[in-house]
Amino acid sequence: SSLEGSLLVLDHITSNTAIHMPISTIAKHAKEKYGMIVAVDGAHGLLSLPLDMPNLLSAGTNSHNNAANEGYVDIYLTNAHKWFSSPRGAALLFCTNPFLRETILRQPAVVSHGIDDGFLSRFLWDGCRDYTAQLSLPVIADFWEQMEVGVVRKEMQYNLLEGVRILISHWHPGKCRDHGDDADAECVQRYSAEAGV
Repeated sequence: SSLEGSLLVLDHITSNTAIHMPISTIAKHAKEKYGMIVAVDGAHGLLSLPLDMPNLLSAGTNSHNNAANEGYVDIYLTNAHKWFSSPRGAALLFCTNPFLRETILRQPAVVSHGIDDGFLSRFLWDGCRDYTAQLSLPVIADFWEQMEVGVVRKEMQYNLLEGVRILISHWHPGKCRDHGDDADAECVQRYSAEAGV
């Protein structure tokens, strides 16, 4: 295919519309049919979705006979300041493919000492950076673990549906029952699905 080796970049969750993209399905198709390299912009994925990197990331071959990594995504990038709530400046890059780590990910945008000391060092020491955001990550991870991430996600989903219910009651009066706890949940769910929420 003329697309073989091309880079396909996908959003995991779109920014303005919050659509959760079926990245595994798209990545599988892109790799199996076209031999593409697949990168995912997961800026809104960290915390808002349960990320299972071993099942998401590719082992580095199109044959998929490595049991450790069974996914089709080659590179997953995310930042921590959105849903994860860290200070700005912390980001995560996941790539288990040794070939990609030594080719397209070989050279970071800013080069400093440590460039030849392995993959992590290449991206960790990039000049005169304030590392406060990165150093805060363990404390933030502990906080989210104490808060029980599953409970937080359910609360976010409830708040989203409540927001949809409020908008429906203003934009389409009478379409769904609007009596607090007696609101027509099925109607709200249907309107949410139609809107892609």
